[in-house]
Amino acid sequence: MKINVKNTVKVQNILDLVQIRSRTRNINSEDVIKTCKTACKALKTLGLLRSEMVGAKFTFVNGIGRVASSYRGVPQSTYFDFEIGTNAIFVTAVYRTYCNVNKKIKFLNLGAFREVSHKDDARLMSGWLAGKSNSFKF
Repeated sequence: MKINVKNTVKVQNILDLVQIRSRTRNINSEDVIKTCKTACKALKTLGLLRSEMVGAKFTFVNGIGRVASSYRGVPQSTYFDFEIGTNAIFVTAVYRTYCNVNKKIKFLNLGAFREVSHKDDARLMSGWLAGKSNSFKF
């Protein structure tokens, strides 16, 4: 699946399909657009140009933090994966899974992205990527 983020109708349709029986921790197409823009803005703050971002893959973790042990059932929320293309950003997967983590955007292919596109690029070793985690909260 590869859906352009600008096509909000298709994005919302796939979200509705995945979230058909859920009533909590849902997202909509506006949340998807906001998240994609946030990831691009984070890469821009590292100094990457739009043409250098091509091939970067991220996942949006829609977590709520620690869930109390008295919670009945399995706490789930909607996650989605997206990829930055040459002319657009594409949603590649939408799914619901366990959400006992904090909300964040995670860089999926950081190692491969460094090797293929940006060997020894100091920009990808600074900022939020310099820490132990390749994800950032927003």
